[in-house]
Amino acid sequence: GRVTASSLSKLGIETTLIVDSAVRYVMKHVNKVLVGADAIAVNGAIVNKVGTSTIALVAKEARSRLFVLAGIYKLSFETVFGELIEQVFLEDINLIIPKEKIRELPNKVRVSAPLFDVTPPEYIDAIITERGVLAPQAIPVLVASLYGWPPKIKSLKELLDEVSKN
Repeated sequence: GRVTASSLSKLGIETTLIVDSAVRYVMKHVNKVLVGADAIAVNGAIVNKVGTSTIALVAKEARSRLFVLAGIYKLSFETVFGELIEQVFLEDINLIIPKEKIRELPNKVRVSAPLFDVTPPEYIDAIITERGVLAPQAIPVLVASLYGWPPKIKSLKELLDEVSKN
């Protein structure tokens, strides 16, 4: 968030950086939300850092427009047939809670923090790419025009299997 806010501000775009938990409070004063994406699913959903879908939900509730900035290289072809994107969890308590606070917790307390979440296409107004501004519903059309339908691209697992055989 800090890097994006700094870049937007340098471009002359009025920018306010907030803590995630304040999103609902400030959204009533926001007319546009910009987020990035770690991956774009073929159905127009996006995968991004955890909290993005909450921001999108609050933006929809407040009738603020949500725009995703992402290159088409972030298209995730493994989602063509509805395959889920594997979730990654941060489970090392030392990375989440300061060491001096860990001792205060009972021994049976576990830590599990998902790193990513999925924002459904219904919460996204547009995905801005180097190919133009696209409605999330247009992503399957873009995929078909670029790669055929269904996309004739091997999954990363298939490529790794091929490499390991040689």
